[in-house]
Amino acid sequence: MVPAIVEGILMVDIFAFLFAGFASPRQRGNLLPALVVLGLFWALETAVTILHCRRYIRDYIPEKRDALRARQGLMAKAGS
Repeated sequence: MVPAIVEGILMVDIFAFLFAGFASPRQRGNLLPALVVLGLFWALETAVTILHCRRYIRDYIPEKRDALRARQGLMAKAGS
C-alpha cells in the first residue's frame, strides 16, 4: 500500500511541475531539471517495489515443482 501512495505523490508532483512550467514562461528553465530529478526518484522507487514484489511472489509461487511434495500430495489423496 505504501508504494502505491508514494507513486501517487510522485505522479502528482510531476503533473504539478508540468502544469506550472507550461503556465509560467519564467519557470520553464527549472522545469527540465525538476522533472529529471522526480523521474529518477520515481524510477528508483519503482525498481525497489518490483524487487520486493518478486520476492513475495517467489514465496507463494515456486518456480519449479517440488517432486517430493507432489508425491506426498498424491499419497494423501490415495489414502483418503
